[in-house]
Order: sequence, then C-alpha cells, then structure tokens
Amino acid sequence: MTVSCDILNTGSELVLGRTLNRHGAWLGQQLAELGILVRRQLTLPDGGIIREEMERSLAACDLVVVTGGLGPTLDDLTREVAAELLGLPLESDPATEQRIAAYLKSRGRCLHERQRRQAMVPAGATLLPNDHGTAPGLWFGGALLAGRQASGLVLLPGPPRELHPMFSDEVLPRIRSTFRSRLHPIHLHVFCFAGIGEGDLAARLDPLLAGIDGLEVGYCAHASGVMELRLLGTATAVASAAARVRPVAGPECFSEATPSLEQHVVTRLAEKQRTVTVAESCTGGAVLSRITDIPGASAVLGRGFVVYANTAKTDLLSVNLNDLQNLGAVSEAVARQMAEGALRSAGADHALALTGVAGPDGGSEQTPVGTVWVALASTGAPTVAERHRFVCDRPTFKAYAGTAALNLLRRRLDGLG
Repeated sequence: MTVSCDILNTGSELVLGRTLNRHGAWLGQQLAELGILVRRQLTLPDGGIIREEMERSLAACDLVVVTGGLGPTLDDLTREVAAELLGLPLESDPATEQRIAAYLKSRGRCLHERQRRQAMVPAGATLLPNDHGTAPGLWFGGALLAGRQASGLVLLPGPPRELHPMFSDEVLPRIRSTFRSRLHPIHLHVFCFAGIGEGDLAARLDPLLAGIDGLEVGYCAHASGVMELRLLGTATAVASAAARVRPVAGPECFSEATPSLEQHVVTRLAEKQRTVTVAESCTGGAVLSRITDIPGASAVLGRGFVVYANTAKTDLLSVNLNDLQNLGAVSEAVARQMAEGALRSAGADHALALTGVAGPDGGSEQTPVGTVWVALASTGAPTVAERHRFVCDRPTFKAYAGTAALNLLRRRLDGLG
C-alpha cells in the first residue's frame, strides 16, 4: 500500500500572488524520490481555513506537510492551529528560546517578546532545529495522531533557505523510519521535445499508448516552449510505453532525461569540443543567459553579442546598412548576416542569431508582431535561417524564440540538419 500525502502551503502572500510559491515543486520532487506521490497540494490564506484543511488532510492521508506560519507575527498561526486541533497544550521550551536569542544576537538583534512565541511547543511534539532562522519545525507522530489516518504531520517554516535543509536533514529520516515498509520506487520516464506542439505530439503518441494497464500518460508544456511526455506507472507498463514511443518520437525528441534544451546543447558542444556564440536583438541576451545557466558553459561559450539597435548590428557584426533600411531588421537576410558576422568576430564553431518583433507594437503587415527570424552559421556548413511567429507577451516571446534558436543548433549538433 503506497503512502498518501497532502502538502498545505500557508500564507496570504502566496494567495495574493505577492510571493511565488515554489515549495510545491521542490517538496513534490523530494517526496517522489522517496516513493511518495502527493495526493493534493493546497495554497491557503492565513486564517481559519488552515484548520479546516489540516483536519481534512489528517483524516484522509498518511502524511501531511504544512509550510509557513511559524514566525513571530500575528498572522503566523500554524503552530497554534495544530496544537488546538490535536488537543495539545502549548508549552514554553527554554532551550529553544535560548537558541533563538543566540541566533538573533549573532546578527546584532535582540529577542523581543513576540518572538518568544516561536519557543512555544505543542506538548509531545518533536522539535526540528533550525540552523538558518528562528522558527523551529515540528513533527507529530505516534499517539499524538491517534484515531486519524495520518501517521505523520510536519510543520515547516516558510523561507526556502530554512525549509530545504530542515526537510532534508530532519524530516526525510523520520518519513523513512515511519513508512519504511511502504516506500516503493516510483517508475517515471520522460521524453522531451522541441519544435512540436502539445496537440500534434498527443496525436502522434496517444494511439500507441492507449490500453497499457498501469500507465498514466501526461503532457507538460514548459514555459520555454519545450514539451515533455511523462510516463508514470508500474515498471512493466512504463518500459512497454517507452519502447513504443522511441521509434516514432521523431527528430523533435532531444532527451529522455532533462527538459533543458540548453543543457543538451552545452553537453553536445562539449562532447564535440566545439564552441558557440549568439547574436541577439529581440531577445536581449536571454539565450546567452540560458546557456550560461548550465555548469561548464565556459568551455563552449567565449563571447556573445546583444545588438538591439541597427547601429550595433552594423558596427559589431558588419550587417549591410542597405539591407537593414530596405528589408528591415527583422528579415532573413539580416538574421543570416548577424549569424555570419558573429561567427567571424567570435571565432566560434557555431553562431546563432535572433531578430524579431516582440510587441506589443512595432509590427507591420509584412512583419507582424510576434515574428522572429533565427539563423545558424557554422564553420564548414551552410548558413540556415527559419521564420517563426509567437503571438504572446514579451517574456514568453523571448523564451519561445530562444528555444527555436537553441533547437536549430541542437538539430545540427545531433546530425539532423
């Protein structure tokens, strides 16, 4: 029998969108590696709804993870809610109060009365030390949860710098101990694609995957425009599905591991001992940023060019001024010249170029908003260029355009054109 888990992320700042909730993805990954699939995740505002959902989760699943609400202010209610719900009195813990005071003193601050709340511990709960902040975590198990479905309840502080090490060092060992006989590997296999939409991919693969018992199929369109096929289920079902996908995955499939196209490109360049440069107009350095996000990028990237203005294109890349004036900056000829100029100037093996209209203004009938030309110049190979159109907001346009450029290089590195 598998372990069921709910994650409750608390804080009105999350519901209001003032703070981006990243806990769900991180905790989901950590739990999946243990063999626990999260049943549901909720983001809750401060207030009475925390008690309602905590009670519902404790009655319905084996493990409940709650984040946030352990601080010193009036809106930090999680500790008190858990104590009231489980019928446990709050007791001051002198050792915790001393630790909080020492932590604050080391940073030139004093312990205020309100911060003493963080040293109040529900009777019987296990304190989880916090070496990166003042709020300790709390673990409830055994008799404290008697009469409920849950065998474990954990309360964690909200800041990631405190939550991550506490979960890794204190919570994971307790989960392993509590659910040892019920933790089984999760069988997951992913295929990653670039240059194909979700509908087209599903039309290609769904007929092959229908009817495989014990298989869950999922598609995920990442913000960069990369598509991910997720195969989840029994070992036999996942292996059978993957064997059916491989022969028809097509040239759009670039990985069976990571959805990072830039990781794939950097790895392939390093394997071939080749270098790349990028000349960017409409993306303003976004592609270079994606490449340099990858460890080891310094071995394949020496320099790049952000040539937003036409004068930059002519001065740095020797783009023909007449072509800029007559054909426009967003044109095949200019994209090709940008790539070839960058290749010469950087002395690289490959050069990408991007020029487009991100919008919302600046388009024309011939070159509507969302148009982007991407070009690739390589030593010993013909220069190629592609026209794409992405009608979306500026950040999404830049991400999709960057993926189109990286995919153009990926196909050449993989011997696909």
